[in-house]
Amino acid sequence: MSHLILTQRAEGDTGVSIGIRGPVTVQSAFSLAPVEITSVQITKSVSGEGDGTKRGSDTMGMKHRVESGIYVFFGSMNPQLAERTGFSDADAEKIKNLLPRLFQNDESSARPAGSMEVLKVVWWKHNCKAGQYSSAKVHRTLTVEPGGDVKTADLEGLKPDIVSGF
Repeated sequence: MSHLILTQRAEGDTGVSIGIRGPVTVQSAFSLAPVEITSVQITKSVSGEGDGTKRGSDTMGMKHRVESGIYVFFGSMNPQLAERTGFSDADAEKIKNLLPRLFQNDESSARPAGSMEVLKVVWWKHNCKAGQYSSAKVHRTLTVEPGGDVKTADLEGLKPDIVSGF
């Protein structure tokens, strides 16, 4: 199974990062269809040095926004790494319960409030540590329609839990 590598800089370190392997993998999200991007020219202004009362120079820049799109991403949990790190079924449930709320209170100029939402979380839980089926086989059972509706094909003994976003 795949894994996520994070880097951590130890206190007092002089630039050396250490790899941390964890049991949860989240892959990149990909759009179902080509997206429309809107670009606007902006002026950036920063306070000058000192007490912040002096005005710094303005610079021109561009801000790019995706107007609409439906994205799909996959993830998995590695039971061997879960055992080694103390990651439990309760931890997995917390992730399952948080994913539908992923974009709550997460806003910026690139993602204005209300512009992003999780439509559905499809969650499969295997009945054995090795998994009844490979991640690839499970992921291929999912079809996401252009409007965001999901359909899953049956795999014997493995039923998805489909959770609506908030």
